[in-house]
Amino acid sequence: MNTMNGVGVSKGIAIGAARVYYKEKIEVNSGKDSVSPQDKEAILEESLKKTKEEIESNYESLKKTNQQEAEIFEAHLLILEDPTLQEKIKENIKSGYNLAYAVKSAFDGFVETLKNLQSDYMKERAQDLLDILDSLLRNILNKPKVDLSKLPANSILVAEDLTPSDTATLDRKNVLGFITEKGGPTSHTAILAEALGIPAVVGVKALL
Repeated sequence: MNTMNGVGVSKGIAIGAARVYYKEKIEVNSGKDSVSPQDKEAILEESLKKTKEEIESNYESLKKTNQQEAEIFEAHLLILEDPTLQEKIKENIKSGYNLAYAVKSAFDGFVETLKNLQSDYMKERAQDLLDILDSLLRNILNKPKVDLSKLPANSILVAEDLTPSDTATLDRKNVLGFITEKGGPTSHTAILAEALGIPAVVGVKALL
């Protein structure tokens, strides 16, 4: 038997079948295109609306039992609607960049700022930005998410990392626990795992 070590972030013991989740990486090129700024902004508004609805859905599903943890998604809404971030996206659009890159470039600036801070807590907040960015890009590019709410019974979810939105959609009846290569005890994913009563271990190197 091979023993692997990580950081326990949500107590409990679970035994089940490993279900490995390889999350699709969204590739975005930095090229410019001939789509008009008006058309890009229209697509952006529609994608922002869809992303907002997804975040609100996560908030409502958690609010019934975990009001405090549900506030994680209230914070996601504030980030999504941040006027400075949206203004930067629109500046990139006016510069002629394709919409996906205009969005990613704007988010990347904020992510780098957080990652360069000394606080581990603030570094973990960069993961929240990346979670929102992933959802927004998927709506812009019409790339559906894998539905983690439909995993089979007695599953132990194994992944490189899980975002707060991934974790919020897990079906507690079927997912007995999860293990990830990345993540730390101050991440919102760890906080949600504990609130939902899902045993979890993170930071397991070379797991996949």
